[in-house]
This record gives sequence, C-alpha cells and structure tokens, in this order.
Amino acid sequence: MTVGDEGEVASGVSPDAAEGNGTNSSNSLQSSNTEETEMVEDALCLFLQRLKLNSQTLSGLARTRSSFGLAWLGTFLFTKNKALGKVKIELPNGIDLSGTRGISREKIYLILDHLPASIEEMTLGPIVLKGDALPFFLCFLDRLEDARQRGQRVLRLTRFAAAENSVGPHEASQILRQLVPFLQSLSLKGNAVGLEGIRTFAEEIRAGRAAFLKSLDLEKTGLVKDRLETFCEALKEKPLAVLETLNLSGNKLKEADMRSLCSILSVACLPSLRELALSNCEFVGGMEKLAENVGEGHLPKLETLDLSGNGWDSRGHLGWTWRGFDPAPVGRSLRREAVPCLKKLNLMTDKPLTDREGVAGFLAALRTPECQPLEHVGLNLESVRDEDLRGLGAGLYPAIRILLLELDPRSLAMFLRGVVHTPEEGETETQTEWYELKLDTLDLIVEFGYGGVYGGEPLIDEWLWLFAEALEKGRLSSLRQIKMWGNRRVLLGHHHHHHHHVLEDNLKEGKAGFFSSLSLTQLPRLTKLSLTYMRLSDFDMSLLGEAVRVGSLPSLKYLELRENIGLGVGGEEGAEGIGRVGINALMKGVVESEDGLPMLERLDLCRTRAGEGGASLWTALLSGKLPRLSRIDLSYAGMNAEAVTGLADAVRSGGLVEVSILDLRENGGVGNGVWDTFMHAIAESEAGLPRLRTLGLPYVLAIEGGGAIATALGSGKLPALEELETLPLAFRLDEQGLQCLADAVRTGRFPPRLRGVSFNLCEHLPRINLDPLLVAIAESEKGLPPCVRALNLRGGHLGEGSLAALQGSTFAGKLSDLQCLDFHDCLSNAGLTDETIRSLAAAVRVGALAGLSSLDLSENGDVGAAAWRDFMQAIAESKGGLPRLRTLMLENTHAEEEGGALVTALGSGNLPNLESLLPYSLRVAREGARAFAEALRTGKFPCHLQNLSVSVCGELDPLVFAIAESDVGLPSCISSLKLRGGRLGVEALAALAASRKAGRPEVHVTCVGEKLTALKDLDLSSCEIDDQSLQRLGEVFAVHTCPDLRSLCLDGNKFTAEGFSAFVDALKYESLSRIHHLSLSQENSDASFTAAVKKILQRARNERKLLRGLKSAIF
Repeated sequence: MTVGDEGEVASGVSPDAAEGNGTNSSNSLQSSNTEETEMVEDALCLFLQRLKLNSQTLSGLARTRSSFGLAWLGTFLFTKNKALGKVKIELPNGIDLSGTRGISREKIYLILDHLPASIEEMTLGPIVLKGDALPFFLCFLDRLEDARQRGQRVLRLTRFAAAENSVGPHEASQILRQLVPFLQSLSLKGNAVGLEGIRTFAEEIRAGRAAFLKSLDLEKTGLVKDRLETFCEALKEKPLAVLETLNLSGNKLKEADMRSLCSILSVACLPSLRELALSNCEFVGGMEKLAENVGEGHLPKLETLDLSGNGWDSRGHLGWTWRGFDPAPVGRSLRREAVPCLKKLNLMTDKPLTDREGVAGFLAALRTPECQPLEHVGLNLESVRDEDLRGLGAGLYPAIRILLLELDPRSLAMFLRGVVHTPEEGETETQTEWYELKLDTLDLIVEFGYGGVYGGEPLIDEWLWLFAEALEKGRLSSLRQIKMWGNRRVLLGHHHHHHHHVLEDNLKEGKAGFFSSLSLTQLPRLTKLSLTYMRLSDFDMSLLGEAVRVGSLPSLKYLELRENIGLGVGGEEGAEGIGRVGINALMKGVVESEDGLPMLERLDLCRTRAGEGGASLWTALLSGKLPRLSRIDLSYAGMNAEAVTGLADAVRSGGLVEVSILDLRENGGVGNGVWDTFMHAIAESEAGLPRLRTLGLPYVLAIEGGGAIATALGSGKLPALEELETLPLAFRLDEQGLQCLADAVRTGRFPPRLRGVSFNLCEHLPRINLDPLLVAIAESEKGLPPCVRALNLRGGHLGEGSLAALQGSTFAGKLSDLQCLDFHDCLSNAGLTDETIRSLAAAVRVGALAGLSSLDLSENGDVGAAAWRDFMQAIAESKGGLPRLRTLMLENTHAEEEGGALVTALGSGNLPNLESLLPYSLRVAREGARAFAEALRTGKFPCHLQNLSVSVCGELDPLVFAIAESDVGLPSCISSLKLRGGRLGVEALAALAASRKAGRPEVHVTCVGEKLTALKDLDLSSCEIDDQSLQRLGEVFAVHTCPDLRSLCLDGNKFTAEGFSAFVDALKYESLSRIHHLSLSQENSDASFTAAVKKILQRARNERKLLRGLKSAIF
C-alpha cells in the first residue's frame, strides 16, 4: 500500500471494487484488534516467564511498598496465563507475607485472592491474622472452601505458619478450627496461644481432624503446666499416627512438665516420630527422666534429638542460674536396640558442661559396642579428664561433629597432643590409638594467665606451639572460632615481676609460632578470631597480615584484637601492642591479597594503638577488599589527625557505605577542627553513610563541634542512624554552631529513627542570639526534628525574631518531641522579659510546647509578676497544657509572688506528670485565695508532685469548704499548709469534719488516710480560733487522720484550757500519733493555763491520742 501525492490510497483496486469492500474493512478492523490483544497477552505472558517468580522472589517483592505492585502483577498474570495457556512456567508453591511493611490489609488480599492453585504453603503475620484482621482471614478461608465445593481448582494449604506474635489465644482457636483438618505442617512458633488455643487444638486432635499432621512446631508457645497436660491428654486419646517432627523448644519445662511429656513420647501416641526438639527448655531434673524414656525404646524411629540450650535452673532468689546436667544417663540411653534409627544428638549448651565424671561417662558410652552408631553429636565442654581430652583430639569419637571447648592452657595442650598424635611419656606411637579428627565445626576458647603457673612451673607456651603444629599439619580445618584471652591483671604487669617477665618471654615466641602457622594452612570455616589481652605486637600483626595475603582466612567474619594496647610493668604504656606499624602491615596484607577478607563483617580494635595507622584501614576499604565490613570499633585507639583526615576522604569517596556501626569514642588527641572535617565530609559526600545505625563520637567533638554534628545530622546523609554515642551526652553550640543547627532544621532531613540528642549553648561566651534557631523552627515545614530531646539555651538572648516566632501560630506542633527546654537566665538585660514570657504563654496555648518534660525559666528576675500570671493562666486554660512536663524551674523570679495563679495551673489538670517544682514554697495572696479554693475542688493536682508548701493570706473558710467538698481533699502534693492570720470559722470546720473521701462508706470515716493524708506541717496561728472552733478542729483530725503530721502551730488564738481539753476529747486513738512539735502560745495565757495544758497533754499521752513522738511543746 502506498500514499500518493494527493493523499489518496493507491491500492491497485478499482474504485468500483473498493465501494463493495465495506464489510471486509470492518472484518479487517476486528482482526487487527484481535491481533493487538494477542500481542499484548503474548508479551505479558512472556514477561511472566522471564520474571521467574518462585516462592522466594514473590514473597520478597510483596514485603515492601516499592515492589508490591510487581508482586500483585505477577499473581494476576499467573491466573491470566492459566486461562490462556500461552507459556509454560513453573508456579510457586508457597508465599511468605509475614514481613510486609507499610502495606495495607486490603492490598495484601489483592495478592491472596489471586494466588495460583499451586500454593500449598503460607506464612502470615499480624497484619493478616491479629485482632480486627482475623474476620477477613476467616472469610478468605471460607471463600476457598466454597470454591472447592463448586469444583473449582483453588489453592489448598497443607503447610501453614503464623509468624511470631501474630496470634493470641482467640485468634489461634478460630484459625485452628478451619485449618487443621487440611494441614500436614503447622507452625505456631513464638505465639502465646494460651489455654484457649491449646484446648481448641486438643479438640481437633480428639476429633481426628489432625490426622494428616506430619510436622508440628510449638516452640515458645507457653506450652507448660495445664496447657501441656491438655495437649498430652488429647494425644493419649487420639495418637498423631503420621507425625514425624515435633518441636517443643523454648517452653520452660519443669520436672512435672517433663513427666507429662514423657507420657506421650511413645509408640502408642507418636508411632512415626523421627525428630524431637526440646532445646532451650531450661529443664535440669527432667533430663534423667527423658533419658530413661528414650533408653526403654519408646521412640524406635527417632533419628534426631535436640536437647541444646538446657541446664538452667530457676530455683532460688537469684533467678535463672546455670547448673548444667549430667550427660552420662543420656549416653547410657543410646543403646542400639533402643534407638536403632538415631543419627543426630545435640547437647550443645549456653555454658560448658562441668560435670567431669558425667562427661567421662557419656564419652565412654559412645565407644561401647552396644551404642547406636551416631553420625552427629554436639557438645560444649569445659571440665574434661586428660585422657578424654586426648581421645577427643585423636578422633576416638567420630560421632561428635560439633565440639566447643573452653579450656585452660594445660587442658588445651592435652587436647592438641591428641590432635598432633603426640604420645605421653613412656608411650610409643604404636601403643596409642590414633584416628583423624573429623569435625564439622570446632570452637576453641582458652583463658590463660590465671595464677601464672602451669604444671608447677611458670606458664609456658607449649599450647601455642602445639596449636601451631596442628595448624601446619592441616588437622584443624574444622575450626570455626578461636578465642584466646588472658588475665588482664597478669598480662598488664600487675603481678609478680619475675613471673611477668617469664610469661611475656615465653608467650612472645609461642605467639610468633602460632601466627606463622596461619599462613601455612587454610582455615576455610574459621569465622571468628578473637585475641584479647594477648600483648600482641606489631610483629604479630605482620604475621597475621601475611596469612591474610596468602588467603588463609577466606571465611573470617569477626576479627577481635581489642585490649592489646601494649602496657608495660605496672601499667605504664610500653612499646609493645598493636600500633601504626602493625595495622599498616595487616591492611597491606588485605590490599595485596587476591580476595582480601571478603566475608569480614566486624573489626574490633578497641583499646589498641591501631588508630595511629587508621589511614591504612580506610585505604583497604576503598580497595574493595573488605566488601562486607559493617562494624568498626576504633574507640580508645589513639587516632591521629592523619587517620581522621583519611576517614573523611574515605567517606567522600564512598568507602564506608556498607558500615552500620562506627565507634570512634575517646580519641581525644585530635583537634576539633579535624573532627569537623569528618562531619562535613558526611554532609558533602554523594552517598554519605546510608547504612550507619550507630555512631560513637569523641568527647572533644561533643564539647566543641556541635555545629558540625548538626550539619551532618541534617544533611540527609545519615538516613539509618538510630544511636549517637558520646560523653557528655549534649553537644555544645557557639554562635556559628547555633546557625548550623538552624540551617539543618530548615532542611528537615534529620535521621527519622534517631532519638535522644541534646544541644547546649557554650558557657562563658557573650550572649548568643537565639533568633536564627527559633525562627528556623517556626518557618520550617517539620519544626525541630524528633531526634532533638533537649535544648539548653540558658544564657542566650531572645530577640524580636524569637518573640514573633513563639507568638505565631506556625510554632504550633514544631516542638512536639522536645522534652527539655532551658531558658535559664536567657532574659537578663534583654529588655524584653515580659513580652518573651507572654510569647511562651502563646506557645503553650497553641500546643507548641506539649512535648516538653523539663522547662527551666529560672534567674529571669526582669520578668514582672503580671507576665508570670499570664503564663500560668495559659497553662490552666489551654486545651492540652503541658502533659509531659516533669520539671518546672522558676527559681529567683517574680513567679513566686503569683502563688494563686501557680496553684490554679497545678489544679487545672494540665500538668498531670509534674514531679518537681521550684520554688516549692508558694505564697497565695488575698486575691488568689478563692482561685486556690476552686483548684482544690477540681482535685486535678499532679499525682507525682510532692512536698509543696503553700501559705495563704485572707479569708480561710472558702478554702476549708473546698477541701470538704472535693472528692480527694487536700492534694497529696501539699505537705505544708500555712494559714496564719486568717479567720477560721466554726461552720467551715464542721463541714470538713462531716465530709468523707469519695467512695468511702460512713463506717470508715475514722480510718487512716482521708482528706488530709499528706499533711506534715499545719500553721493555724492567729486564726481567731476559740474553744468551739478548736473542738471542731479535733473532730476534723478524728475523721481525717493525719498519719504524717509533724508540726501543728496554734499560737495567737483565743481558746482556753477547757477548749484544748475538748480538742483532745474529740480525737480518736492515735489521731496525731507522730506529731513532734506543738505550739499553743495564746494571748493573755498565764501559769494556770500552762499547768492545765500540761495535764491535758499527759492525759492525751496516756490515751495514745497524740504526742507519742512529741519533742517540744510551747505554751
């Protein structure tokens, strides 16, 4: 077909023929659409084929929001491809949605509802199973069952797992009812299903609906006591005939629990059991019962028995303590006729077994002809007989495949003699039985230098030479961990000098032999090499570097060289230790090797002098020969300016992008300007430190480099940072540093998970203008970042910009995570004192300070009383107040004169968590007395605040009536009440005596602890109290007992001795039992008054109504 010059279509067909082809054109269009649809379908199906979505990749894509859409598209295309039959693809047989993040429940069901019928296994988390999500999942199961009933081919779950903490008792009971009949494998690991869940499962077992189960994982489900008994009784009634794997690990089983469990570990209940896991069950006494059960042949098909992690005991007041267990009974149970199928036995424990005779009995049992030949045994041993150690080293126990030994040098030498086939004195090699040591993994831990003696002689290095010989002969290829650590006191010279020198001389040669041997063999399984307090030298490091260069340590993940600082005798710094030369040699080996240390993840050089050569470490990182190194500890490592500068260059070049933990604490020998370079390098680098979670910084940077730290934190180049470690905990800011923090706040790119950062203004500097920071907070989109916990701005200057920021509505919510705000002495000589406090009041009203836990406004004497009154009124009247505030500091301010406003704020309920208030002594003037009374009626004073002293001037009756009418009485925070000079009426006292605490029945009105419970000091001097009023006061104390009242002052009143007698008569037994000071000086009192009062006091003492602790009485 061609297009002519006029635009006509030249088709080679006559015009007449063309007119008759309308129908053909329509058919052609339909055909074209069909072809396009087929092309799209072919392309999508081909895309699905190329995508290769197996169970693992599908689950991975579904976990994050960024890739979830691709996972959904894949499940949709599965269904589409099945209908079209376009391409042949391998369908996934399982899916794991337990780790989904940031994805709604509705979106997850978009995948669940489109899963292909090939899915048999499913792992789900709380977003699908827990709480409100449960009905949706049950409906999903109902839809599947309905589809099956209609003959549709849908997925049929045979293996189901609930991720940890995904179901509780209610969810478990509902899910188990619908799922168990179809399952071959069920995992509830890490879910406290409770008695309700276990009962439901037991019902399913009894009804025969669990008959298909082959694997059951109940690890850490709380299956103990009545729950375990319920489970066991169900199995006795209806055995699980095809169950092959049972995991009950992590359930804290007592001896009684073990008896219940052993009752079902039999052919009658579990005839097909092949794997039994009882690790970390912390049982001790039940081990013999279990061994007896196994030894009697009740589990003839058992192939794997996991008893690792046991040996802890909870008896006693110390909580869990290590007791270990006797392995001999387990060994005796391993008879061929009892366990003919057993292949694997795991007895690895958290701490080594120390029962020497028990270990000997177990090892002896392994060598008897009656013992079932095992393929795999795991042991953790410490106390072992010499002959057994040599036998272990000589390979006399081929079944032992995992071995962890924690030994002293002498014992390790015995083991190594067996490894290198060294006969004992008087033996020949032909008289000794030798085999090749064949282990899957071997962990060797040696502690040396304890006591400084070895075989009666000063400690020598035979164990190191034997170690070297075994390595050279290639007989320790199974090594997974080498840990050597010595006695710090001995090895640093705090010991007898003669022994110290002998120890050092011997170890020096032995260490050289050991490190030299590392380069003569390959240790393909060694993942951890830990050498602490070894007095390692630069020469030792050069030998280790050679081993790295030739590729002897290809699998090393953790290299720990800490505490090799090279101290001489008496603790003085010496020439030995790991320093610049040593670390340079080690890193040279890394760079010059073919592969470096490709698996190394953690390097610990704490308390060495390796920081002197830190530049070589950064060079090695940039070389790509340490691709997985993520944890670096150079704390206390003596870093110099060259090392820090090299670190900055490496950060700029992207050499630390994989690092997640970087500890640089206590490297104070470098000037602050150099450390600033490092922080600026983070901010200026293209990649930054994207995976860094923990950063430890030196003291000097915290003191002087707060601005540089703020710049780095706010750069967005530390997105994963969660922890910032330094001492002191607060970073100091000068004027430039405050500007840096302000600029960082404007960008709003602080680490989202970081918390607990504090900034302080530098002391002894001219007043710093706070406007840049406060204005930046107000104008920024996010405000002060959540990571900033405290701002100590004491001594700063609040200018016009700060005032406008605080007053503006844009400040609301910008300090929501700030816990501590310190404006101590910020306002002196500023000329803006009243306005600033009113600005803070405005900020309180809009909720801008709702997150504060500490507020210090002390030493601001230029602020007038009226401004403080406005501030307190803002707290009382605001919607939320200061709900997190724990400390409020108002010392040496005129706020002390506004006691009425302050107690109004306290009683408003808007300071619920206040614990500390200064000043603690409040003066309520005449005009504030009624406000105090209203606050008392609300009863909303802070419940954690204590020991306030309140002095009230003016009319007292409204105050007493308020105490009587309130539900709780005088707040517990008020321990001292001074009502001197007011008038106390009879009616008010009578009302208080007649009142009771809310919720307390009338029969309990004399109980200790009513409306004056916290009162310790009561001053009623010059209150015009006459005899009638005093009697009413006695009735008040009888009803509202004051258990802590220490001082009562009734001076200057108008009562007589008769009135005081009526007061005592009104008291109940021990009403004022702890009073120490009683003052009764009256107007115009005489000797007769004094004598009469003394007699009344004696009578009160005899009746035990008061005065038991009286120290002074003034008449």
